[in-house]
Amino acid sequence: MKQTQLAQYTGFLAIVAASVCTSIAVAETFTIRGTFIADEPEASLNAEPSTPSRLEAANVKVLVRDGSGTEQPSTNVLVSGSMQNGEISLTGEIDTPTTVTISVDVGLEAPLELDAVVAPGRELSFALLEWPTVLAFLGTVNSVTDTSQQFKIYGNLNSVNFDLKHATVLARVLKRDSLGEVTVTNWHVLLEDDRFEIVGEITEPRVVNVFIYKGANYTQTQAVIEPGAEIELKSQSGSFKDVVATSPSGGGKHAMLIDSWQQVDEYWLTKRAYTTALNSYQKELLEQRTAKLESTSQQDETTSSPVEDSKIEPEIVSDESDECAQYAPRRRNVQRQATTAVEVPEHVRVLRKLNRLRLDPLENTAKHAEDPMDALLALDLGAFWGESERQTVYDRLAETLDSDTVRRRVIHDRNDHARYLSQQQKIFSLFVGTKAPEFTLTSLKGPLIELYDVIKDHQYVLLEFWASWCGPCLKALPNLKNVYAKRNSNRFEIVSVSIDRDRTQWKAASEEMEIPWINLAETDPANTEVASTYGVEYVPKNYLLDRNGCIVQKDVTAAQLERFLATADNRE
Repeated sequence: MKQTQLAQYTGFLAIVAASVCTSIAVAETFTIRGTFIADEPEASLNAEPSTPSRLEAANVKVLVRDGSGTEQPSTNVLVSGSMQNGEISLTGEIDTPTTVTISVDVGLEAPLELDAVVAPGRELSFALLEWPTVLAFLGTVNSVTDTSQQFKIYGNLNSVNFDLKHATVLARVLKRDSLGEVTVTNWHVLLEDDRFEIVGEITEPRVVNVFIYKGANYTQTQAVIEPGAEIELKSQSGSFKDVVATSPSGGGKHAMLIDSWQQVDEYWLTKRAYTTALNSYQKELLEQRTAKLESTSQQDETTSSPVEDSKIEPEIVSDESDECAQYAPRRRNVQRQATTAVEVPEHVRVLRKLNRLRLDPLENTAKHAEDPMDALLALDLGAFWGESERQTVYDRLAETLDSDTVRRRVIHDRNDHARYLSQQQKIFSLFVGTKAPEFTLTSLKGPLIELYDVIKDHQYVLLEFWASWCGPCLKALPNLKNVYAKRNSNRFEIVSVSIDRDRTQWKAASEEMEIPWINLAETDPANTEVASTYGVEYVPKNYLLDRNGCIVQKDVTAAQLERFLATADNRE
């Protein structure tokens, strides 16, 4: 009897123990290994032994970020350590696949980071390159938590006739949420024996941009990934620049949207013809420039050529009905040159054909695809970019795709493209001989300044758009200051408009460069009306205005400005 009761009790304990084990996950180990890869200096008989790099002892942390719906997610250190002689092996415990961030302190303002997925029994390897200082997975990365959403991008690039040692592959997907906030997902892998493999997950079909970097050289291709997709990178000709993404299975959205035109013989024959024509054109251009330099080597470099002066000399034509009419002949000359039949360089003609071989199938898909997702992907790949037809396709997709997709992938892109079209229209509407739009902005010294209050008191005004972060802007300022010091009077003034979004940076740069003229800024990110009205897509950008606010010249250099003002003075 006692034996029977003992057996029953033992069996009960076994059941309880089994139940507990199934309800509590048992933590298992994961391993992350890191390797420092130093530069390989050219061999020299007199070369001194290199000193160890500080990166060989870099600190490494594996972080778990807890979003919790907050703007500043908290971080927990899962495991950490320092490299020893350029190597590190970190082991931690995890019970389920978890997204982590590998953070490496390399002495910069912010650490280098890689997002990864650790799982019980999984091993990851990363590499830290000395130059360029890059953090990447070594050979392969697996960031899958749900195999039903898995995709793969891989390649064996040993047939490429280019040294790919220490080259990296970067796959990048940009996504927006319903509010328009952009998130970027990167998979960054260092080639190992010219091979790589990226295994990730994606919830819906997306365009991925794939870059291959080797020092200052890079090439780029695109792929369409979706759950279950396998994409292979390979070179069609052995050239580094001809590496493209293909679908080995011949199926899926990538095959339909990209392979359908990219794997056609005519495309590659045309691409080779373009490369040949471009090389020939560049060679001819170099020969012409060399010959010109040799023929003018004895001339005074400060002497202006008649061609340069003709571009900036004002033409005076009396027309009381239009204040800006005196500049109409120059506008007509520009228009005439734009419409006159000229010989198109061979490489341009071939490039146009190459682009049509790519865009014609995509635009056909965008207009006629039965699956609206195919049409959306065609737009993502560039169909109808810069054309009003793109807006028409977006409007149709807004009615056929589900509301969530429309909020995330249609509305914001459509609005961005609408702004781009509007911007282009403004750029082409502000040509020589038209009136500059009025505006009012705050100056660095405090008071509000109206553009036409300045214009009415001066013969000419240079309206200059710039930013503190714009290298070419800062480089041009000393020469512009020289012209200003020489010409500033009631005849000439400069009005600069900074597009900095931070008033502190604008103020610091202005004080450092000692800007002497009227200095305005449009620092409110929510209000960029002036820059938008003037079609400012890049800086530096400027407009030279006369006393009536007419645009006399656009995008003039300091040297061209000086010649113009000197010519104007001589006419008085």
